[in-house]
Amino acid sequence: MKSYYTFLYPYIQITFPEYHGDGFERSKAYAAIERYLNANSTKQAKRLQANVARESEAIVLSMADHEEVTDEYDGMKLWWASSQIQTTVNRSISFYPREDDQKRYFKLTFHKRYRDVITNNYLKHILDEG
Repeated sequence: MKSYYTFLYPYIQITFPEYHGDGFERSKAYAAIERYLNANSTKQAKRLQANVARESEAIVLSMADHEEVTDEYDGMKLWWASSQIQTTVNRSISFYPREDDQKRYFKLTFHKRYRDVITNNYLKHILDEG
């Protein structure tokens, strides 16, 4: 059944987590994607977050969590989604229980026929622009 669904579903998804490895270092790819989407997609987004830029009075708008926007690259339609998952940290004994962690990520969805262009050109474009 799974292979049948995979055959019929023509889209590929790539996930870009905010933190990688040990969770202490923010992903450079995530930061570049965030900057790219802030600059190019906030006009489409219906839900936005507002923050004040460092050492400035300017307000910077960004996509809110669970928001989806479209992007176009060389005539190809792509979808970016901003999301998060809730993870629970279990500790056996603690006087100060830690709150649930939220792991944020971006998800890129595109048609499988664009796989080579996306992985070879578009992602480099995103990193350069971001």
